[in-house]
Amino acid sequence: MSNIFDDLPRVKKRPVPASADVTTFDYMPLGCQQLKDSDTWLKATRTPFAAAACLNIWMHCWHQVPAGSIAADEDILIGRAGVPDWEAVREIVLRGFVYCEEDGRLYHLRLCDRVLEAVEKQKSRSKRGKAGAEARWSEKRSRKSPVSDEKQTTNQEMQQAQNKQCSSNGKDDANAMPKNAKGREGNRREYISPPTPLADEAAATDGDGGGWLNAEGIPWLASTGLGEARARSNVNLWLESHPPDVIEDTIRKAMVSPKDNPSAWIGKVLTSAAADGYRKIRAEQKPHSDDPPEMLDRDRSKWEAVLLNYRDRGFWSEMLNGPKPGEPYCNAPNDLVAEIIGDKAKVKKLLEREDA
Repeated sequence: MSNIFDDLPRVKKRPVPASADVTTFDYMPLGCQQLKDSDTWLKATRTPFAAAACLNIWMHCWHQVPAGSIAADEDILIGRAGVPDWEAVREIVLRGFVYCEEDGRLYHLRLCDRVLEAVEKQKSRSKRGKAGAEARWSEKRSRKSPVSDEKQTTNQEMQQAQNKQCSSNGKDDANAMPKNAKGREGNRREYISPPTPLADEAAATDGDGGGWLNAEGIPWLASTGLGEARARSNVNLWLESHPPDVIEDTIRKAMVSPKDNPSAWIGKVLTSAAADGYRKIRAEQKPHSDDPPEMLDRDRSKWEAVLLNYRDRGFWSEMLNGPKPGEPYCNAPNDLVAEIIGDKAKVKKLLEREDA
């Protein structure tokens, strides 16, 4: 150890924790009145460059780890002080510092008090942030839970309405929704939910798909690298167009036969199954004559925008729009596909560009 530190007070242990880090604080609290009344500042203001050297050293110590310290090396002190005459200011600059025998560094005791206050503020801020985040996520989970009582009640009411509608029309299709059911845009439309090849297999399960999704399905998806929030979001999205038992059956298949990206595989299976059902039903049915003309115009406008976006940017959401043009069971109107994208060769070129 250099002789210049022989006269400094010594301590056996660090005055701050070894992990003390306040680099997130871009300011250093000085305590103006305390500083102006101190003997160190009085001497520093009467000696050229001493005040600047003190501030430079203190600011460097503030953003060190452990905070409030600096290496016991005179060359480092000279460089950090940044003054032309180190010898003239050295004694003043070293006032307030102690030498720590535990790690061989210099600590400024007054500055260390400020460091401890800042560390406590960090802990308090972190606790408040975690509490707020937990409260927000708890609210979202309770509102979006796939097995919430409200969602179950709504499903039961919709099923009863479907049965009444089917009876009044003399049809046996238990999946037909009533004409006054509202779509996602809040518009009146008649909608036939697609049969899916997974439905019969899912019916053989315990029948409590939603409970299983919360207990095992979502935690398993989260363990594949998605995280709980993303896994829950994906399940809620699938629930918009598939019953819980179908989703449960698909997730169980992914568990038995692990995939590189289980979530993407499950979404693709569900989308393909839904598109299969939609296409078969549309092939058997004629357009409903009681649909208002503006409804048909609106659907065509939507498909026109989707196809233009696909042609110009190559973007297509299978989750929202089903299979792409050129693939089996595509939902887009054939005349719009031909008008906007063109012949099969152009469609094939788009698909190849996407795969490249």
